Amino acid sequence: MNYLAEKKSVLIVDDQPQNLQLAATVLNPYYRLLFAHNASLALQAAEEKLPDLILLDIMMPDMSGYEVCILLKENETTKHIPIIFLSAKADEMDILEAYSCGGQDYVTKPFRPKELIARIDAHISLKVQREKIDRMNQELLASNNQRDKLISFISHDLRSSLKSAYELLKSTLEKYANLSQQQQVLQLEKSCGTLAHTLELQMELLTWAKNQLGKRHFHFDYIEIPGTFEKVLHQLQHQLKAKEITVHMEAPSSQLVYGNPTMFNTIMRNLLSNAIKFSKQKSEIVLSFQLIDEFAEISVKDQGVGIANKHFTDLFKADSNFSTQGTHGEKGMGLGLDLCQEFVTKMGGKIWVKSELKKGSQFFFTVPLHPIVMEKTNA
Repeated sequence: MNYLAEKKSVLIVDDQPQNLQLAATVLNPYYRLLFAHNASLALQAAEEKLPDLILLDIMMPDMSGYEVCILLKENETTKHIPIIFLSAKADEMDILEAYSCGGQDYVTKPFRPKELIARIDAHISLKVQREKIDRMNQELLASNNQRDKLISFISHDLRSSLKSAYELLKSTLEKYANLSQQQQVLQLEKSCGTLAHTLELQMELLTWAKNQLGKRHFHFDYIEIPGTFEKVLHQLQHQLKAKEITVHMEAPSSQLVYGNPTMFNTIMRNLLSNAIKFSKQKSEIVLSFQLIDEFAEISVKDQGVGIANKHFTDLFKADSNFSTQGTHGEKGMGLGLDLCQEFVTKMGGKIWVKSELKKGSQFFFTVPLHPIVMEKTNA
């Protein structure tokens, strides 16, 4: 009996109509049947229909069953389909050749119906289990890749933020003795503020990492644009000061968008950090905002080194090897941009870039204004 949960498909290949009819009578109650009366039709049906199993005769006029089996096993599309030879030839050498060319089993004619069904069930069940294991291996590999990406991303952002906190404290200590008491308090307040932002960033990233690895649902809420801009600028103030870069904000005094706060902050921080890296000394970065239909379009524009058109698509690929240094030798290019794209997509938006070599780059991304827009976009 066939105990599989659903009817699986079996391709029966035989050049004798009476043999096809006999096999169909026995197997029809248990399987979805496909038929081919020669080798050419068998190869075509196997590739187009992808049956769960093939019953293959050996003696056929245009090509032997052995040759058909070899061709099926050499084809990437059909090589995993189990093949049972069903033949009147019972010689030991014939059976050995059937196994050597890739067959999984051999049944002699006249066959016993229950035995044939049992063997078909066994091989289809093995195929189903093998496919399940392959899927699990792929999921495990994807999980490991995601974990590695998370570690790289978190270490990148934390290193950048901790470097800012360290540089501020170092500067404070160097100047501390020459500062007035009021100035000392202000410098310490700035240091505490920077460390507080670093701690907040760490908590954000760890929460996000838990969500990613645990496949939990992300929390979405309304996000204030001006407040986020100010927060990110504060986190990167020392990189800005080191290059004497001014930031011009073209944003309303109050505007809300809908998304995940950690994702949104991370996108802004990465885009602005990259803009700083590739900006020239004493140049300007522009943060702009505009409403387009049901979305907010946000952009970060610099006057830096620019990017060649041929590299645009590589910027957002996790497996891309594209890399270059910043204007002060800063490491990397685009670390986190693939994650920015992932975040923007999860929030229902898009991300893209415009750039010209030696003239600068402008990164754009969109965010929905309301929950219903995000739901429609991700549907």
